[in-house]
Amino acid sequence: MFFSTMTWHFQPTMASASKCLWPTSPLRKAVRCTSSSSSSTPPARRSANYAPSSWDYDYLLLSLDDRRHDTHDQVLRARLDGLRARSFDKLKAEVRERLMVVSGGDDQPAKLGLVDTLQRLGIAYHFDDEITDILTTIHSAKNHQWSRDDDDGDDVASAALRFRLLRESGFPVRFPAQCLKNLNHILDDVKGLLSVYEASYLAFGGEETLDEAKAFSVNALRELLPSMDSRLQRSVVHALDLPLHRRSPRLEARWFIDHYASDVSNSDPLLLGFATMDFNHVQSVHQQELVRLVRWREDIALGKNWGLRGTVSWSATITQME
Repeated sequence: MFFSTMTWHFQPTMASASKCLWPTSPLRKAVRCTSSSSSSTPPARRSANYAPSSWDYDYLLLSLDDRRHDTHDQVLRARLDGLRARSFDKLKAEVRERLMVVSGGDDQPAKLGLVDTLQRLGIAYHFDDEITDILTTIHSAKNHQWSRDDDDGDDVASAALRFRLLRESGFPVRFPAQCLKNLNHILDDVKGLLSVYEASYLAFGGEETLDEAKAFSVNALRELLPSMDSRLQRSVVHALDLPLHRRSPRLEARWFIDHYASDVSNSDPLLLGFATMDFNHVQSVHQQELVRLVRWREDIALGKNWGLRGTVSWSATITQME
C-alpha cells in the first residue's frame, strides 16, 4: 500500500524543520521538504524595504513600567491619582453645567461655538447627550426653516458652522443657498471663509454649489494669508493643509489645545484646563496599554504561558511578524 511505505521524520523543534520523504517510483521524483539549516543558501524573502524599528523595548519598559517605583513612590502616586480624579470630576461637572446654561439660552451662535470648541478640544465625547440635545433643538427650531434661502444670509460663518455640525451628526440639512450667493460680501472675513471651507467638505453628490464655495474660499484665504496675524495664519495654513473632516480627532485635539491656549483673550480657562487634563489621562491609558503589549511580546518571545517552551522558536516567529 502507498501509505504503508510513507516515512515521516520529525525534528525536535520548529527551528530545525522536519524533513518529509515521499516514496519514489519511475514516474515520480522524490520531493524533499528541508529546512534552511540543511541548505547552504537561505530561502529568499520578499522585502518591503521597511526601515529598522525605532522602538527600544527595554527603554520603553523602564520609562513606562510602574513596577520600577518603590512602595513609597507608589503610595504617593496613588494619592496624586486620587487628587487628579477628584479634580477631573469637578472640572467635568463644571463643563456640563456650562453646557446646560448655554443650551437654555437663545444665542444660537454661542451654542454652535461651544459645541465646535468641545469637539475640537477632544472632550465632546464626555457630553454626547447634552450636545445631541443642543443640536436637536437647533435643527427643530420653529423660527428657522431649513428649506428657505432667506435665513442667515448675512451671517455666513454661523450658517456654515451650523450646517457642518448638523450634517456631521446625521441631521437632514442643506446649506442655505442665499449664504452661498453672499460669498462675495465676505472676501475679507477670514472666519466666514474658513467656516465655509470646512463645511464644503461635507457636501453630498449633486451639491455642486458647495464645491464652488470650496474653490472660492480657498482662493480668497490664500490671497488674505499674507495680511493675517501669525496666530490666524497658523489656523488657515493648518486648515488648507488638511480639512478638519479628514483629520484624526486625537491628533487634531493635541494641535488645537495649544492653538486654543495661545488665544489668551478669547480662550475659556475651564474648557482648556479640562481638555488638557483629559488628554493627559487618555495618553496615560494608552501608555499603559503599550506596556502590556510590550510585555506580551516579551512573554511570547520567551515562550511563556504557551505550553510549547523548547519546541517552538517564538523569537523567530515574532521577528517574522514584525
